[in-house]
Amino acid sequence: MKTVKYKGEFDHLYVMGDTHLDHPNTDLKLLKEHIDLIKNSGAPWVHLGDWVDAISHDDKRFDIKDGREGVVESYLKMEKLFKPIAPQCIAALRGNHGSKWSKKEGDMIRIICSGWDVPYLGYCGFVVWFVGNKSYKIWLHHGAGGGRKRGAKTIRLEEWPMFVEADVYLQGHTHTWVCFNDEKITHNKVKKRWYGNAPGYIRSYRGHDNYIEELGLRPQCAGMLRVDMDPIKISAVIE
Repeated sequence: MKTVKYKGEFDHLYVMGDTHLDHPNTDLKLLKEHIDLIKNSGAPWVHLGDWVDAISHDDKRFDIKDGREGVVESYLKMEKLFKPIAPQCIAALRGNHGSKWSKKEGDMIRIICSGWDVPYLGYCGFVVWFVGNKSYKIWLHHGAGGGRKRGAKTIRLEEWPMFVEADVYLQGHTHTWVCFNDEKITHNKVKKRWYGNAPGYIRSYRGHDNYIEELGLRPQCAGMLRVDMDPIKISAVIE
């Protein structure tokens, strides 16, 4: 399992995911605002995958009325959009949309991250965050599964400690923000754990039908997460 170690001047990081560039309902204005926020703050950040929508003509999800550009063009646009904050990115994941494309045409996220000199973890991995003489293990995973209600995302997050040892568990995929913490009791101490599901940048019920409308799912807020360290706190940066 790939692991990134971080020890720097900042006591927080931003967690982006599911930006789905070139999806017709991606909130590009908000995404650019958050990219500027990260750049101006100088803070580190991670991306949990699904950078672009990556829906090609042979995909059953393709809809001609979306007016999509080609997938390669989307990745080139993504590279240009995120390049100003690439030096601050400490870890990058791929996502299920990227995985489907990479199996056919090659892993564009790996190639772009190599050009940026950004640590590429694939679908999941660890960040070990050093603060003074302390260290915290952060588990990153793009996410999997779904569920109509927020509780389904909470349950999925709570499953990670069954087989992954970490202090913080972060995932995306479901475009829903969820933040909470719990405790594990042992014979001689209490171990705290924190959980976060990042929201993403796709809007719905805004004039262009997609799977949200077709399945009758609830609209979600758009944005990212912020993780503060020592003490740990996860909050949503949403609109």
